[in-house]
Amino acid sequence: MTTRRLLSELRRLFSNQPNVIQAADGVRRLRANALRKHWVVGRGLCMYRCERFPTVPRNRRGAALELNLPLWSPFPRTGHHCVWADDTAMVWFWDASQVRNRSTLNEDASEHWADFFEGDDVDDRVRVRPETVFHAKKENGFHLQECQHGFEMQYWRDGVLSSSFWLPEHPNRQRIDWFLSGVGESAQQGDWAAAAVPAAFAAEPWATPETPREWLLRNERRLALATLATFLVVALWQEARIWRVHWSADAAAANLAQRNVELGPTLATREEARRLRRRNTDLAAILNAPSQARLMGLVHETLPDLSGEFQEWRYNQGDLNLVLKGPDIDPVAYVQGLEQAFDQVDLSQAQKPGQIEVDLKARL
Repeated sequence: MTTRRLLSELRRLFSNQPNVIQAADGVRRLRANALRKHWVVGRGLCMYRCERFPTVPRNRRGAALELNLPLWSPFPRTGHHCVWADDTAMVWFWDASQVRNRSTLNEDASEHWADFFEGDDVDDRVRVRPETVFHAKKENGFHLQECQHGFEMQYWRDGVLSSSFWLPEHPNRQRIDWFLSGVGESAQQGDWAAAAVPAAFAAEPWATPETPREWLLRNERRLALATLATFLVVALWQEARIWRVHWSADAAAANLAQRNVELGPTLATREEARRLRRRNTDLAAILNAPSQARLMGLVHETLPDLSGEFQEWRYNQGDLNLVLKGPDIDPVAYVQGLEQAFDQVDLSQAQKPGQIEVDLKARL
């Protein structure tokens, strides 16, 4: 299904559609709009039958009705509509060759209602329904319903239209007596004297109570369209979101590259300045370090006037190791003297008689 067809179907599903009625006196538009297009068959063009199917399982009743319909209908091609009330079928049927047939209408009407002549008698675009199902249901008893053309005598029993008969004019008392005698009732004063119920058309026809499975089967196409539309909306939204992220990432990368080009000389200058600063810091540390000649002078100045001589002198970046040797050397006196000019003056762990080893740090 193309996108154009899908949008057309969605627009059709969620917009008000006109109802058109075809009666014996012509075709005209009804004021009430519905979610679906309805071609309403005037009561004068329909026949009616009420039949019970108490022994037929619910899922087989439709097939049973189809088998009986040719026996009831005198028409070569029969259109029909059924409303179920439990096991009772309220069935209207009509001559399909006369309903929604361009040849039966004048040219103006045929052209004016051209969009109602697509497909079969009952299709997905236009529903053909009898006039009665657009009038309100009645309470138990006799009622005279005014139609678009003519009058319909109705007898209701327990929410079911058990009998119906149409006349082109207001029925007299004899007609009402005849109708009621057919349903086993006798006419009362109020029956034949009561005013007819005005023709007030509802937007939607009577509905047959149905199981969830039946509802799903009946609305399968609409549910599929709604699901497909939802999927397309979500897919388009997700696709737009992905493209937006990609576009933002590409824009950010392009902006970063442009900034790098613009700031390249500045960044290079900053990096060179950092390199020179590190170099200067390292050179300053080297230049600020005292010379070994200076350290020797400090050691000589701070050592006590005791006997002893240098055996070893090891210096490495501020760390100084001294080895002194003498017959009467005093380690404590040497440490106390060196602490006046040096930090962290410690004696080595392994000492030998007549020799001391001292570790110390030079002050930079």
